[in-house]
Amino acid sequence: SQVKNLSADDGATVTLYAVWGAKPALAPDLAAQTQVYSGSEQGFELPDEFKVTYQRDGQEVAPKDAGSYDVVISADETDDYAEYHAIVYGGLVIDKASLNVKADDKSMYVGDSLPEFTCSVDGLKGTDDLESIGLSANASCASDGKTAGTFDITVQAEGDPANYAVSTASGKLTVSDRPVAPSDKTETTTDEDGNKVTTVTKADGSKTVTTTAKDGTESVVEYGKSGNVISIEVKVSEEAAKAGETVLPLKDIAAESDSKQADSIK
Repeated sequence: SQVKNLSADDGATVTLYAVWGAKPALAPDLAAQTQVYSGSEQGFELPDEFKVTYQRDGQEVAPKDAGSYDVVISADETDDYAEYHAIVYGGLVIDKASLNVKADDKSMYVGDSLPEFTCSVDGLKGTDDLESIGLSANASCASDGKTAGTFDITVQAEGDPANYAVSTASGKLTVSDRPVAPSDKTETTTDEDGNKVTTVTKADGSKTVTTTAKDGTESVVEYGKSGNVISIEVKVSEEAAKAGETVLPLKDIAAESDSKQADSIK
């Protein structure tokens, strides 16, 4: 402070008085705040100059679990502001977190053994697990697996976790008739030489062509699903063997580029 325009006679006594005004008080927002359980400690949000502690039933605690907390706020006196102290009763509320337990979908064929019914859990926080929060969950289904259709898989959840609001959701068991494997297709024709040709085509596209000549000589050609010749087997009939000659019924068979000629038969 400065003293201006002060005058006095020589030797006079001058008495000065200082008048101090009250320091302004801090004015934080004391509206109640709500958080959601996270598995970790929560806090009442204030600027850094404030010290905040929490109480429940008059005892200082760390605000981690769901519930209501009294908030104790303080700030030391500074050159600019007066000391501050306040209690906001119920100022911090931690709501329960949502936890969903859903039955997993399953499928099976009619007559098979029932699958194991399981659950999936969504919403656990931090290091929590079902055992640590005191919750058990099981899934079951009324189907016996002997009838085709779609059936509900329900969840049975037992327990009342302090920090979670638990909901459940059903799954579906789909029981289907076992698909029938396509049967082989058999076709029998006669070629221009009068040979009987029987073609058996499998579901994967592979086929077996059996050609029987008039003298009883038989050739069996196996084709892969890509059309390549896999094997050739020839059975010479007794009639042809006695005659000493036969015409092999092996028409329209082209060698592959990487095939090798078999040893001669004498």
